[in-house]
Amino acid sequence: MNTISEHYLQAGRSSTSHKTLASLAQGACETLRARVAENKSTPVRLLKILSRDACRDVRISVASNPATPTSVLCALATDNNPDVRFSMAENHNLSTAILIRLAADENPYVALRAERTLETNDRIEKNKGELNMSASTIERTFRRMLHKNGRLNK
Repeated sequence: MNTISEHYLQAGRSSTSHKTLASLAQGACETLRARVAENKSTPVRLLKILSRDACRDVRISVASNPATPTSVLCALATDNNPDVRFSMAENHNLSTAILIRLAADENPYVALRAERTLETNDRIEKNKGELNMSASTIERTFRRMLHKNGRLNK
């Protein structure tokens, strides 16, 4: 017979069948349901069900799963539990629209955290732009040098 730890490992494997994930998600153990909810291979229909789970940790896991559809994330952004919303506000991979919604949250901790995440994402995007610009400048310089060296060799 399987132990809880074997079920936990099974719930996290990408190779676990959808049928098995559904079976594990129906169990009484909140930890197993949360593990299924964070598995990137969990089918969308099961993520939708788990997004309405009574346990906040399961809903937090659904919100952190990159496979969770935007419609489910939008619903979770209005979750009654501020811990779920705060967890989402920390997620740098959420869409800007959802983070903006969370930045207007009634809970000041959630709102502040979402604002900081938005600021960080903006800084990262700005830095990427600067890095791309620097890379193109380096490439142009390198091409000029190669072209110059080509003329010198002739």
